[in-house]
Amino acid sequence: MKPFLEGESKTVRTEKDWFAFELFGNGFVIQGDFKLMKLRTGMYGDGKWHLYNIKENPAETVPLEDKYPEKFESMMKIYQQYAKDHNIVEVAEDWNPWAAAAN
Repeated sequence: MKPFLEGESKTVRTEKDWFAFELFGNGFVIQGDFKLMKLRTGMYGDGKWHLYNIKENPAETVPLEDKYPEKFESMMKIYQQYAKDHNIVEVAEDWNPWAAAAN
């Protein structure tokens, strides 16, 4: 980020830089213009991993995993390693944290 802030680069991250996170059992990886994500059914998703180009499609309405299978696989490997390194615990697919908090 330093080169961007100092005006030496037009982008914050390179295509190789990535970050991953997990929230309420949903998984995310962002790398360059791409975002890989899984929203569980309990969080109103379909429980499947999808790849999006967030620069061209910021609303994330056009999944691209079939168009870019190599990108999908490389980002899946990033998430799998991230999950292993950070001891991510899978939750039930239909678990809803708001319903759980209400009980």
